[in-house]
Amino acid sequence: MPSVTRLVERPAYKQSEIVDSLLRQIIAGKLPPRSQIPSLNALAEQFKTTNNTVQLAIRRLREEEYIVTVPGKGAYVSEKPPHLTNFGIVFQQQPGSMPSVSSYLRAWHEETLRANETGPYRAMPFYVAEAPASWKQQQELMAAVENHRLSGLIFPNPPFLFRNTPVLESPDLPRVTIEYDAWPRAHCIQLASILSPMLDHLASRGRRRIAFITCDLTALDVEEYIRSTTDAVHAKGMSTRHHWIHASPMGGWASTCTELLFCAGQADRPDALVILDDNIVPAATTGLLAAGLRVPDDVEVVAHANFPHPTPSAVPAKRIGYNIRWMLNRAINIILQWRQGKEVPPSSPAPIVHDDEVSEVSSDDTANAHAEREVR
Repeated sequence: MPSVTRLVERPAYKQSEIVDSLLRQIIAGKLPPRSQIPSLNALAEQFKTTNNTVQLAIRRLREEEYIVTVPGKGAYVSEKPPHLTNFGIVFQQQPGSMPSVSSYLRAWHEETLRANETGPYRAMPFYVAEAPASWKQQQELMAAVENHRLSGLIFPNPPFLFRNTPVLESPDLPRVTIEYDAWPRAHCIQLASILSPMLDHLASRGRRRIAFITCDLTALDVEEYIRSTTDAVHAKGMSTRHHWIHASPMGGWASTCTELLFCAGQADRPDALVILDDNIVPAATTGLLAAGLRVPDDVEVVAHANFPHPTPSAVPAKRIGYNIRWMLNRAINIILQWRQGKEVPPSSPAPIVHDDEVSEVSSDDTANAHAEREVR
């Protein structure tokens, strides 16, 4: 006679067996969206269990949004099951949690929220970092990956934290990184330097003496950075000086830097300013006003931006950067193509856009329509 423990465990075991079998068929496409699940009697006979155990298994899949039930007709695969429509966006910080959160991550967060309002898919943000406070989010991300609740993952930042984990190693999970260099087992939306188009714009405006300000360079070789920047300027037939190339932490210090760069009484001062980081645009441009400059008469300004959410500028400035909306739509479409078995290239270039090109490059309606077709 079987033990009491065995009698209690068996239905739970059978329930999990049914759930796993149906889930594998749904994820593999053998049971596509809107297709009907076999009847209770058929499943009970197949797994040699009771209708009640089958009902409990179906309920679990319904709670996980893989299945919908229609009274009097049976159970069907959801029109938009999680593994086809949930896209994980992995952030290193939570916007609003601290003053130092970058404008780049804030722009991604805004576009993630917007995607949930306008697209046929669900963008699920995960806020992970090495800090213990994000441990719960890390666990939730790992569980979502292991339980096949995500169509794919998108990393606005390098995913160092998840090396040697299923998040980066799972073979059946498409991933997209936004990076200068590709990661293994991930499609890379590849960034390039925006310095050259910025200098081209200033050259078209007749500017020749170029100053620079960017964010903190502690992670870089400062001498190499100054050399490469100087070489890029000289290649365009322009000039700069090492003391015209500055770095500032986020916050008000950028204002002091630009005021010093352009203070009155200098016989030979720059006639253009390149602001290479969206985060310091408000402070850096305020410094130009404090120096008493007329923009663009005295100095031409070109500044980085994360479109369509550029930080404000205190003076007229040409904005050049990347379109976060385009990146998100591109990443989602890459994942959908991978899911459909289409060939996906290892990388695709992110277009550098000017402020007067943003709406043209966003193409969000086209991308959303494409995503809707892919889901169907």
